[in-house]
Amino acid sequence: MTGGPERKYTDRDVRENPTFVDLVEAYLHRYEGDFEFLIDNKMRLAQNITLTTGQVRGVLNCMRHDPRVRNLPEPLPYDDNVIDLEPRKRYRKKYGIEPCDDYKPHYPHEWAGEQGIYFKCAGIDWSINRNSFTTPATVRRPFVVARTGAYIHKVDLHGDHHFRWYPEPHDWGWIMEPVLHVKTACKYPHWIEKPLLFSVEEDVPEPLRTDRANCPHCGGLSP
Repeated sequence: MTGGPERKYTDRDVRENPTFVDLVEAYLHRYEGDFEFLIDNKMRLAQNITLTTGQVRGVLNCMRHDPRVRNLPEPLPYDDNVIDLEPRKRYRKKYGIEPCDDYKPHYPHEWAGEQGIYFKCAGIDWSINRNSFTTPATVRRPFVVARTGAYIHKVDLHGDHHFRWYPEPHDWGWIMEPVLHVKTACKYPHWIEKPLLFSVEEDVPEPLRTDRANCPHCGGLSP
């Protein structure tokens, strides 16, 4: 991991370095962990939703703490070390009432009018509202490999494995097939998404045995 936690990425980094967006999208595409923030942004990409500058910045700061990430450019230096601590002037927004001309289902929003007056719209709800959810899964195979991981792990056969389902938020059908999350016998990682499962050592294909080592924490294929 390059750099350290003492300086974080800011929106300025994202705006001035367009390649960060590509790095974040590639990272989320390969991400198999269980951090909700990263999973949410991964699902946004799966729905072809463009990440905001703040979301890209948040993922970048997560990447700085991921030991697998190499050669990540350093955040831009601060212009100076002076922080203005004067109390911020508080003010209340003035709101007016103006009907929104969008009659299709949409989220609540507001917009600025003239003379500093803001207008609110309560939005129009969809006839269908669905969120992602999980269902329990039973895993009986004792060995697991992450598709992009470096180690072969033992499965926690008594763990609370589960499927995560991703429905269309406002329509019937699914964004993607249900995703299996398997709990390992160690914490590095504690969960593996879309795992490769094996019953006995002989079932592990030779390329995997050559490319992946036994996990030093749970032992992998070792007795």
